[in-house]
This record gives sequence, structure tokens and C-alpha cells, in this order.
Amino acid sequence: QFNGSSTPIESEINLVLEIVKFHMKHNAETEALDLLMEVGYLEMLFDEKYEEYLARLFCLVDSTNYKRACLYLTTSSKYLLTPDREAYEATLYIAFGMYGKFRDLASALRIVLLVNDDKCCDQSVKIVFAETEDFSLKQQLAFMIARYGLSMEVDDEMVADENEKNALQEIVNNTKLSEQYHMVAWDIGVMEPKSPEDIYKVHLIGSQGAKSSSLDSARQNLAATFVNAFVNAGYCQCCRTNS
Repeated sequence: QFNGSSTPIESEINLVLEIVKFHMKHNAETEALDLLMEVGYLEMLFDEKYEEYLARLFCLVDSTNYKRACLYLTTSSKYLLTPDREAYEATLYIAFGMYGKFRDLASALRIVLLVNDDKCCDQSVKIVFAETEDFSLKQQLAFMIARYGLSMEVDDEMVADENEKNALQEIVNNTKLSEQYHMVAWDIGVMEPKSPEDIYKVHLIGSQGAKSSSLDSARQNLAATFVNAFVNAGYCQCCRTNS
């Protein structure tokens, strides 16, 4: 604290940032960010010099340390949720800005979904999508939104053409979730029907265990039923077994 206040006075900011810069260069991101929190730098991001303070903070991180800094910010934010909601959101949006600066868009979107603020969530999502022209990356972002369960409309600002818009909207709405699931399963080569021996790794059991299991036909049939119901059915396959 400076002069008995929880917020640093203007003349001390440069000193604080020099110390933070030193820590950042010497792999001490946690100490650097702890100092910023201790002197109230996050609270200063709410005043009229918001953009200046934020820009000065972003200059202190680079491609080698921004991930560690963002990880510590997001972890620390959990302790700021109650009662100070503003500090919590400010901490997360600092991480959001750092991810955006280094074009780590998937991580940036994860921060937006973590904040889950209805007032600015849609706008932040649009900002993330606008940062890339790569349709494959946009699909990945859309899958993240769908997995989170966020209901949103893909608008023209987020896509290059109508085809992209329709494709991304289908992903967000989980319209073709089953088809996409099967496509991934086909790509990684797991579409072949599985037998109970494949699932339970019977070959790893000793000869005595394999012999006892072969004698228990009722248990075998039950195992085959469960395998077909919970594994093969998911891939629309069926493994026929002798009853």
C-alpha cells in the first residue's frame, strides 16, 4: 500500500510497473501479478485512464510468459468472485486481452464463457470470431460454444459468407452432433464393433481368470449386452455374439 491507501498514487505506478517488469523477465509471473493486486492496480482499470493502464500492463508480457500469467489470473479470479464481482471480471478480462493480443483465440473464448456476462458476452464472442479468417478455427470456436450450451445467433460480422454462417449455426445449435461424433470416430479408427474382450481387456487377465470367465456364460451374455448397448450403439454398430 502507498500512503495508507489500497490504491497506488499516480507517482508510484512507474515504480510498481518496473518491479513487475523485472519479475516477468525472470519467470516470476505470480509475484508480479500478486504485487499488482496488492497495490490495487486492477481497481485502477475502472477509471478514465483504463486504456492507458491496460496497455502498459500488456507490454509487460510476451509470447514466452503470457500463458503462465493468464493461468494465474484465471485461477486467482476465483477468490475474487465474492463479494467483489467487478474485480473478478476485471481479472478475467485482463486474461482475455492477453490471449487476444497473442491470438490464442480458443483460450480467449474460454474466458468469455467463464465470465458469462449477458451484457457483453455476445460482443466479446464477435470480437474473437472477427480476429480470424480461418474457417477451421471458427468451427472449433463454435464447438466450444455448443459444448458450453450458449444460445446465440451467428451474424454476418462473424463470418465471410452465408455458407459459413449456416455451417457455424448448425454447430452452435448441435443440429448435426451425432454426424460429427461419428465423423470423429471414423477419423480415429474406432468404428469397428467391439467385443467384450476388447472392452474389458481380457487378454491382460491371467489364464485362470480367462478360464473362469468362459465358464460363466450368463455373465458373458450380460457383458456382451452392456458392450453393445453403451459402446457399439454409440457408433451405430452391433457385435453379434453367440448366446
